[in-house]
Amino acid sequence: MALRELLEILKFLNGMIPMKLTSSYVSPIQHDDSVIAVINIEDMDFDVLSEYAFNLFKVIVEWVSRSIGQAIFVETQLREDKYLEETNFLKYSEFESRLTQERRRESEFGLEFLYLKYHLTESEFEDVHGNLSSFMRSVDVFSYEDESNTIHILLPATPPSAFNIINERILKNLEYKVT
Repeated sequence: MALRELLEILKFLNGMIPMKLTSSYVSPIQHDDSVIAVINIEDMDFDVLSEYAFNLFKVIVEWVSRSIGQAIFVETQLREDKYLEETNFLKYSEFESRLTQERRRESEFGLEFLYLKYHLTESEFEDVHGNLSSFMRSVDVFSYEDESNTIHILLPATPPSAFNIINERILKNLEYKVT
């Protein structure tokens, strides 16, 4: 059964309960009343299709939903503690901790990194943070220090020889909002 067919079935059934189809079981995984995933067991032997198997499937779905819900809750709490609100920028104290880890990796394993600082000119942090995230790698780490109006960028696994290329890209994409 294709994913499109599953989603149509779940939409039709309103996605609220596990369903027993002819030779498969399908159920949404929910968090906060929204479907975040779908579990599908298809082409089961007829001998295995039973009330016991269906109840076991329902229990597994409930456990997975609860576990994912708890993981999302914990991740949200950690994110609130470490990141500036509604951004992917670390709070500066967390950034300093991450920078210390990167320095240790360099001394112990020889893994190079770049650490860049840019002072915001007349622009606001809100004007820059979304733009910066859009053209940098997902492994790059950002922070904003409000007192000095400075953006800090950590580029793990990046040789210092790449500085000119990266600096040029940042300055070009931020349109003279930083120095």
